[in-house]
Amino acid sequence: MASRAIPLLAIAFIVPLILSPKTAKRLSAASGVLAVAGCALMFTSLAMPQGATTLITFAFALLCIGGTWYNTLPILMLCRLTSFGNVALCACVAYAVSGIVSSAVDTFGLDIQYALLGLLPLAQLALANSSLHDYADLNARSTHIRELELQNAHSFVSVTNPAFICVFIFHCVSGFALALNCVSGVPVHSILPSVLVVAFVGAAFLWSREHAAVDSIAGIAAFCVICGFLTAIVFINQAPVLASNIALTTGSGLLSILETLIMVSMGKRNPIGALRVIALGKTFTTAGALVGSASGHFINAATVSNQLVATSSIAVILLMFLILSYVWLRRFTFEKLIFEVEPVRAVEPLPTPPDELQSKCAVAAEKYGLTKREVEICQMLASGMTGKDIEQTCVISYNTVKTHVKHIYTKLDIHSQQELIELIDKL
Repeated sequence: MASRAIPLLAIAFIVPLILSPKTAKRLSAASGVLAVAGCALMFTSLAMPQGATTLITFAFALLCIGGTWYNTLPILMLCRLTSFGNVALCACVAYAVSGIVSSAVDTFGLDIQYALLGLLPLAQLALANSSLHDYADLNARSTHIRELELQNAHSFVSVTNPAFICVFIFHCVSGFALALNCVSGVPVHSILPSVLVVAFVGAAFLWSREHAAVDSIAGIAAFCVICGFLTAIVFINQAPVLASNIALTTGSGLLSILETLIMVSMGKRNPIGALRVIALGKTFTTAGALVGSASGHFINAATVSNQLVATSSIAVILLMFLILSYVWLRRFTFEKLIFEVEPVRAVEPLPTPPDELQSKCAVAAEKYGLTKREVEICQMLASGMTGKDIEQTCVISYNTVKTHVKHIYTKLDIHSQQELIELIDKL
């Protein structure tokens, strides 16, 4: 997990600070080299009957590290689509094709499978090159991302955003569905979930307006997952075991498409913050899949040794899912989560004389309970000063500036520097 999580966190928080077209090319080149190197080591392992396990592990680590970059690019490409329906269509087609390809690849020899491991990443990098260049150019031309975050607090998502908790839950289900009832580590395959996923997503978009469809998809997915868990409990270790896998895989497929729609929608609301959204989503995806698959393998082992333990474990997982779905998640809708990400607003200070601005900030201090330091920083923000300017003027760290600004925004019930300027001007 560390081979994926650490690079993903770097992509989320470090890469946007330095990204330019030249940096993007270097990252893509490094990602491609790692993919090809991992593929080459896989081929080498075929000629090494003994001691190949270590080599394959190292090759897999290279593929994982390289994949953290090129696997973020398809969603970055989708952020360029103007129609939400087209995003959903692309997500459905990609899901269906990946299911068909996965089933077909299992029939190929190891040499062909390893060749595809190297070729597919290169194809992804080539297809995403134009989108990546445009994104990197936008990032390089924009105000530094640290300043944009300070000026537009609700335009950039944090690690604690509920959307990422949902992504973690989604992939716990996906990992569990893959691991449950697998034979010698090979998941149970069926084409039916792909058909059902496409049909359900289509129905959701027919019945609901664009962004409201995400909540319809979430409801259908939750129903499928609950049916899958209940079927697994009732028919544990009996013949109709495939039914639970079909229901769970259908639910996890819907959740996967839902995740894509949420990430793309958030990225479209604030293109500068898109890479962070995608990378954080992938981080929680990795963690969720790991927890889910571990739970599924535990159930498999318990089914053989103690069915009561297996049944009780599935019941506990089902109860947790029900609590999360119908208690915690009821506090918000996915549509609301998407629109909580506000587009970035440019700072346009008003030509207010300094004395008048000072008196207006004094009124704000009395009305909203600002401290002396907060009044001082509020006046600087209202005059259009940047976080870097405030840091140098007050001789405090940038993190301290961010903390003061956060407190000011909270007390004034605003989300951006431009809103502060407009509010102070009205006093």
